[in-house]
This record gives sequence, C-alpha cells and structure tokens, in this order.
Amino acid sequence: MPQEPGKIVSPSPRPCPVCGKPVQFAFRPFCSAACTDRDLHHWFAGTYRLPAGDEDDAPEPEAGENMS
Repeated sequence: MPQEPGKIVSPSPRPCPVCGKPVQFAFRPFCSAACTDRDLHHWFAGTYRLPAGDEDDAPEPEAGENMS
C-alpha cells in the first residue's frame, strides 16, 4: 500500500507484554487492569531486574570531586 507524502503512519500496535492480547487504550501498553497489576507485582517481587554495572564501568571521578 503506497504511503501519501507527508502522512505519518503509526507502527502496528504491539501486543500486551504480559499476556499477548491486543492492547486496550485505557491500559496502554497493557490489555487490562489485571495485566497492569501483574506487571507491577513482578517489579515489586524482584522478578524484573535491571542489570548491575561492574565497577570498571563506573565513570571516573573528575578532579576536585569529593571522594567520600
């Protein structure tokens, strides 16, 4: 399907990240309040974690900064 010049086309909506059902606008990016709550529970329970960086990845302190 050709696109009209200057017209912005939104990408196809992604499914709910918890259950895979179509997303409902009121609960975006989830499909329901239940999936929203389930996702929040995963964060609180520690199921989802952000990776910890190594000390080698830490930025070097600049000259004159307090090292306490």
